[in-house]
Amino acid sequence: MSHAPEQRPEWGTRCAGCALAGGLVGGFVACAAVIVTLWMGFASVGPRGVTVGETAAWFFQQGPAPLMCFAVGAAAGAGLGLVAWLVWWIRSRR
Repeated sequence: MSHAPEQRPEWGTRCAGCALAGGLVGGFVACAAVIVTLWMGFASVGPRGVTVGETAAWFFQQGPAPLMCFAVGAAAGAGLGLVAWLVWWIRSRR
C-alpha cells in the first residue's frame, strides 16, 4: 500500500518566499523603528504633545529618506529570511 510522496514546493520557491517575506517585514520594521526614534527625539526636545502621526507625516515628507530606510531594512530582512530558510533546510535534511 504505497502512496504518492507529499508534494512540496521546490527549495528555490521556499528560499525566494522566505527572502521576500523577510524583506517586506524588514522594510516595514526599519521604517517604524526610525519613526518611533524620531518621535522620541522630538518629544524630548520639542514641544510636548507631538504625536506619532505627526512625526510619521514629517518623515514621509523628507524625500528619499523613507525609501532609503525601507531599502536598507528590506536588505537586512531578506538576509535574515535567507538565514531562516537555510536553518529550516538543514534541519529538514536530518
